[in-house]
Amino acid sequence: MNISSLHNRLLIQRQYCQQRKTTRKHNMSVEILNNATFFYTCIQTPTKKYESEDTEWKTSAVVDKKSAKEWNKKFKKQPAKELDNAEFVEKYKVDAPFPEQDEQYIIKLSQNTHNADGKAMYQPKVYQDIGNNNVVDITNKKLVGNGSKGKAAYGVVENKFGTFAKLNSICIFDLVEYGGNANPFGNVVEDENDAAQREAYKPSDAKAAKGKVKDTPKPLADDLDDEDLPFN
Repeated sequence: MNISSLHNRLLIQRQYCQQRKTTRKHNMSVEILNNATFFYTCIQTPTKKYESEDTEWKTSAVVDKKSAKEWNKKFKKQPAKELDNAEFVEKYKVDAPFPEQDEQYIIKLSQNTHNADGKAMYQPKVYQDIGNNNVVDITNKKLVGNGSKGKAAYGVVENKFGTFAKLNSICIFDLVEYGGNANPFGNVVEDENDAAQREAYKPSDAKAAKGKVKDTPKPLADDLDDEDLPFN
């Protein structure tokens, strides 16, 4: 493993350790949802909740019938939504991920950007599987488009209202990169000066200084172990 690969792996481990600390603090265990096809993924930029000013990170994972049945047994207050194939195609404008089934099962995973006290929550991560048991963090580099395939890590929360799943991170092995803001003149190639200028000016930092946006907590140092990664 070269120095660059080692550095990236250590960074990912550090980020996940911070997420793991958050889940431990709130008595959450982290589990994996396999063989998912993702739609409406908003992780790089959060989105407003329905009829609310509160914001959240979210994704919708389409899974097979067996996984959906297991999910519904555990998360009775957060069941998979069921659409027949024709309804699914009409809504999502793509072929059904599991055409051998009569229905498609959609599980919504989300995480609030702030808790009830207004404290910023840790942003979920997007990883890309690059083979050989390695992943790279693409959270702020690539947008996950509809139809991307992979798996999701989620925290299990139990309280007096029931058992719920909170989005932790997703790992993509077949990326359909979102191109909603494609440049009509071709791909933009960034040179060193462009990168330096972009790094020097961060609108989110300016807003945070005015009290409009709360900073995301910085990752903390922790013991790093390969087994700590959710996608390993």
